[in-house]
Amino acid sequence: MIEILLNGLGPKGLIFKRREETITFGVIVSDEFFVKSIPAVSGSPEDLVQFLGWNGSNTHVNQQHVSKISLPLDADFKPAPPPVDIDLPDLDQAILDGKHE
Repeated sequence: MIEILLNGLGPKGLIFKRREETITFGVIVSDEFFVKSIPAVSGSPEDLVQFLGWNGSNTHVNQQHVSKISLPLDADFKPAPPPVDIDLPDLDQAILDGKHE
């Protein structure tokens, strides 16, 4: 994915019907190191069926929200909960919660 994005050959965005870590990790690394990125969104199987019905429509992504209409960039969206429960060690959870530096 990194090579595809760096060569300007990547898609405009990615939508997955379940959590996908390998390809999205490539998107994250490409963004962090090379400032080249695309939206990568995971949804439920029901979400994917809805997205497929938008065939031929422009799709807009802002943070974790996907829509057929343009979304304001300054909208105060709350992140969606993780799709699965993950038990993290206390230190890792504190870091994610912003309670540890």
